[in-house]
Amino acid sequence: MDQSDREVLRECSAFGPLVVRLLEGCSEMEESEFKSSLWWLYPLLVQLIPTGNPAVRRGLRGIFEYKLPAVLPLATPEGMEDEDEEDEDEQGEGGANPSVPSASV
Repeated sequence: MDQSDREVLRECSAFGPLVVRLLEGCSEMEESEFKSSLWWLYPLLVQLIPTGNPAVRRGLRGIFEYKLPAVLPLATPEGMEDEDEEDEDEQGEGGANPSVPSASV
């Protein structure tokens, strides 16, 4: 292991607890605050996915499992049911959605 590899390992072990605390803070955010921060926060969360730190991975799992479904309705089975109901409402009496062109066979 060369000097740069040792430096990376040292930084990862030093910053791991800080990242975990930040993830905990994200988990404690109010839904509206979390939703308004998602545009910049989501890409950072995704970049953390390949980490080998088990505590960071647990923190990410908590956010992806509990926080994201609250702001992404389609991420839950209930959200899919709501979407299906909206599609049925949009189809109208004729049964076809006028905004979607029909495909010819």
